[in-house]
Amino acid sequence: MRCASADQVRESVIVDHIIPLAQGGTDDESNLRGLCTACHDAVTREQFGYRERKAFGVDGLPVEGEWT
Repeated sequence: MRCASADQVRESVIVDHIIPLAQGGTDDESNLRGLCTACHDAVTREQFGYRERKAFGVDGLPVEGEWT
């Protein structure tokens, strides 16, 4: 199955709710789409307002951030 969000062909491995259940969506087929892992992660962060918090090591150099 092709990812419904990516601009390139990627295998969709996650069934995603277009409108999340937590926001009143349903399990109806019309509210579902197949996404690849990368697109699902990006969509979920956007829908729920997550953003990457920049983190810096004791040396002042950036380190991999956390999602909050």
